[in-house]
Amino acid sequence: MTTSDEMHAFFESKQFEQLQRYLEQGRGFAKLSDDDLNQRWISELRYWVANFGSRVDHRLQEDIEAELQIRGLEPPFALVPEEFEALMAASRQQTDRILSDPRRLARTERNMSEDMEEFRKGSAGKRTN
Repeated sequence: MTTSDEMHAFFESKQFEQLQRYLEQGRGFAKLSDDDLNQRWISELRYWVANFGSRVDHRLQEDIEAELQIRGLEPPFALVPEEFEALMAASRQQTDRILSDPRRLARTERNMSEDMEEFRKGSAGKRTN
Protein backbone atom coordinates (compact mmCIF):
# COMPACT_ATOMS: atom_id res chain seq x y z
CA MET A 1 0.00 0.00 0.00
CA THR A 2 1.43 3.38 -0.99
CA THR A 3 1.51 6.31 1.41
CA SER A 4 -1.21 7.97 -0.64
CA ASP A 5 -3.38 4.85 -0.42
CA GLU A 6 -2.78 4.68 3.30
CA MET A 7 -3.75 8.34 3.81
CA HIS A 8 -6.88 7.83 1.72
CA ALA A 9 -7.80 4.78 3.81
CA PHE A 10 -7.14 6.75 7.01
CA PHE A 11 -9.51 9.56 5.99
CA GLU A 12 -12.15 7.09 4.82
CA SER A 13 -11.88 5.35 8.19
CA LYS A 14 -12.39 8.66 10.01
CA GLN A 15 -15.43 9.41 7.86
CA PHE A 16 -16.84 5.97 8.60
CA GLU A 17 -16.29 6.48 12.35
CA GLN A 18 -18.18 9.79 12.17
CA LEU A 19 -21.02 8.11 10.27
CA GLN A 20 -21.14 5.27 12.79
CA ARG A 21 -21.26 7.73 15.73
CA TYR A 22 -24.10 9.64 14.06
CA LEU A 23 -26.09 6.45 13.46
CA GLU A 24 -25.53 5.28 17.03
CA GLN A 25 -26.87 8.62 18.28
CA GLY A 26 -30.11 8.13 16.38
CA ARG A 27 -29.80 10.23 13.19
CA GLY A 28 -30.78 13.58 14.69
CA PHE A 29 -31.20 15.22 11.28
CA ALA A 30 -33.23 12.46 9.62
CA LYS A 31 -36.49 14.44 9.70
CA LEU A 32 -35.06 17.55 8.01
CA SER A 33 -35.75 18.18 4.34
CA ASP A 34 -32.77 18.22 2.00
CA ASP A 35 -33.06 22.01 1.75
CA ASP A 36 -33.14 22.44 5.54
CA LEU A 37 -30.20 20.07 5.92
CA ASN A 38 -28.22 22.05 3.34
CA GLN A 39 -29.03 25.30 5.15
CA ARG A 40 -27.82 23.83 8.44
CA TRP A 41 -24.60 22.73 6.75
CA ILE A 42 -24.11 26.21 5.28
CA SER A 43 -24.63 27.77 8.71
CA GLU A 44 -22.04 25.44 10.22
CA LEU A 45 -19.55 26.18 7.44
CA ARG A 46 -20.03 29.92 7.93
CA TYR A 47 -19.51 29.51 11.67
CA TRP A 48 -16.30 27.57 11.02
CA VAL A 49 -15.00 30.24 8.63
CA ALA A 50 -15.83 33.03 11.08
CA ASN A 51 -14.05 31.19 13.90
CA PHE A 52 -11.20 29.56 11.99
CA GLY A 53 -8.14 29.12 14.15
CA SER A 54 -10.09 28.74 17.37
CA ARG A 55 -11.16 25.40 18.73
CA VAL A 56 -14.40 24.78 16.87
CA ASP A 57 -16.35 21.65 17.74
CA HIS A 58 -17.07 20.05 14.36
CA ARG A 59 -19.38 17.30 15.58
CA LEU A 60 -22.54 19.11 14.48
CA GLN A 61 -21.13 19.66 11.00
CA GLU A 62 -19.92 16.05 10.90
CA ASP A 63 -23.42 14.86 11.84
CA ILE A 64 -24.96 16.96 9.07
CA GLU A 65 -22.44 15.55 6.60
CA ALA A 66 -23.21 12.02 7.80
CA GLU A 67 -26.92 12.60 7.12
CA LEU A 68 -26.06 13.98 3.69
CA GLN A 69 -23.97 10.88 3.03
CA ILE A 70 -26.81 8.57 4.08
CA ARG A 71 -29.04 10.37 1.59
CA GLY A 72 -26.45 10.08 -1.16
CA LEU A 73 -25.91 13.85 -1.23
CA GLU A 74 -22.75 15.95 -1.18
CA PRO A 75 -22.31 19.04 0.98
CA PRO A 76 -23.52 22.07 -1.01
CA PHE A 77 -20.13 23.70 -1.60
CA ALA A 78 -21.47 25.32 -4.80
CA LEU A 79 -23.88 27.42 -2.71
CA VAL A 80 -21.08 29.01 -0.68
CA PRO A 81 -18.13 29.58 -3.02
CA GLU A 82 -16.88 32.70 -1.21
CA GLU A 83 -17.02 31.05 2.21
CA PHE A 84 -15.32 27.94 0.87
CA GLU A 85 -12.55 30.03 -0.70
CA ALA A 86 -12.14 31.93 2.59
CA LEU A 87 -11.83 28.61 4.40
CA MET A 88 -9.22 27.38 1.92
CA ALA A 89 -7.26 30.64 2.25
CA ALA A 90 -7.34 30.44 6.06
CA SER A 91 -6.24 26.80 5.86
CA ARG A 92 -3.33 27.71 3.60
CA GLN A 93 -2.29 30.48 6.02
CA GLN A 94 -2.46 28.08 8.94
CA THR A 95 -0.36 25.56 7.03
CA ASP A 96 2.22 28.25 6.24
CA ARG A 97 2.39 29.20 9.94
CA ILE A 98 2.92 25.57 10.93
CA LEU A 99 5.60 25.06 8.29
CA SER A 100 7.47 28.20 9.39
CA ASP A 101 7.57 27.19 13.09
CA PRO A 102 9.89 24.20 13.64
CA ARG A 103 8.45 23.29 17.05
CA ARG A 104 4.87 23.52 15.87
CA LEU A 105 5.74 21.52 12.75
CA ALA A 106 7.41 18.82 14.85
CA ARG A 107 4.38 18.63 17.16
CA THR A 108 1.99 18.43 14.19
CA GLU A 109 4.07 15.73 12.53
CA ARG A 110 4.27 13.79 15.79
CA ASN A 111 0.48 13.98 16.26
CA MET A 112 -0.15 12.88 12.69
CA SER A 113 2.34 10.01 13.03
CA GLU A 114 0.63 8.85 16.23
CA ASP A 115 -2.77 8.98 14.51
CA MET A 116 -1.47 7.00 11.55
CA GLU A 117 0.21 4.42 13.78
CA GLU A 118 -3.02 3.96 15.72
CA PHE A 119 -4.85 3.53 12.42
CA ARG A 120 -2.29 0.97 11.21
CA LYS A 121 -2.61 -1.04 14.41
CA GLY A 122 -6.40 -0.93 14.20
CA SER A 123 -6.47 -2.04 10.58
CA ALA A 124 -3.75 -4.69 10.84
CA GLY A 125 -5.10 -8.05 9.85
CA LYS A 126 -8.37 -6.70 8.47
CA ARG A 127 -9.32 -7.87 5.01
CA THR A 128 -9.62 -5.40 2.19
CA ASN A 129 -11.79 -5.83 -0.88
